[in-house]
Parts: sequence; C-alpha cells; structure tokens
Amino acid sequence: MRSEKGFTLIEMLAVMAIFATLSGIAIINLKEFNNPAENGAAQLLGFLKQARARALSTTSAYFVMPTTNKHIITKYGLNCSDAAPVTDNSLKMTLPSSATLGAIDWSICFTSRGLSDSNTTIVVSDPTNGSKTIEVLLGGGIRIQE
Repeated sequence: MRSEKGFTLIEMLAVMAIFATLSGIAIINLKEFNNPAENGAAQLLGFLKQARARALSTTSAYFVMPTTNKHIITKYGLNCSDAAPVTDNSLKMTLPSSATLGAIDWSICFTSRGLSDSNTTIVVSDPTNGSKTIEVLLGGGIRIQE
C-alpha cells in the first residue's frame, strides 16, 4: 500500500487535456460575442436614450450629432430652433474598436418633452461583421432594427 497522497502523472495529464479541450471550445464560441457593429449600435442606442433622458430632466432641447465617423457629441439649448446651442462636455461617446458610422450628415434634437425633431436612421458598420441600423422615431422612441 502507498501511504503517499497526491496525483499521478496520468491523472494530471487527463485533467489538462480536458481543460484544454473545454478552453478551445469556449474561445471558439466567444468570438461570436465580439461584434463591433452590434456593440457599437447597442452603445449608441444607450447614448441616445441618455441624451433623451437629459432633455426631459433639464427641460432643455438636446442635440445629438457626430463630429467624425467615430465620435458623437451633444449640445443643449432652449429649443430645437436654438441657433447657438452649448456643448455638453459630460455627454459624448466614441464608438468601440472597428465600428464606424455609415454617414455623419445627421443630427437629432430631442425636445424638452423627449420628442425627436425627425425620423432618423443611423447605420453603425464594421468591415468584418456587417452593419446595424438604429432608428429614432418622431415620438422619441429609439430601437435597433432587426
């Protein structure tokens, strides 16, 4: 009888082989979760909702506009017709990794009641994984189109 306790070399190799197999399967499946277009669209959706909430809470009009194909800023004013809105430096975003905006010629204004000044569609794209489209509705609703 052996009085020593521990693992044999064969037991250790078997555990390491099982661990390596499970790790390989997990890594392959986790690649699907890294979709910059989908992540960027989800972040932009949250950002737009936050700008709308800020318009409601401050009773100011909030403008959301891109400065580049990766950076989006907000400005606020008395109403959507305000000619000189003030930049809100506390509310801006940058899209993640390789996600970019399809176009930067759009602007959205949320009134103090949370309504949008126009129906707007925003495309967030990624060269590898395609694109996602965000739709901002006149009533202030915001969604990612399926």
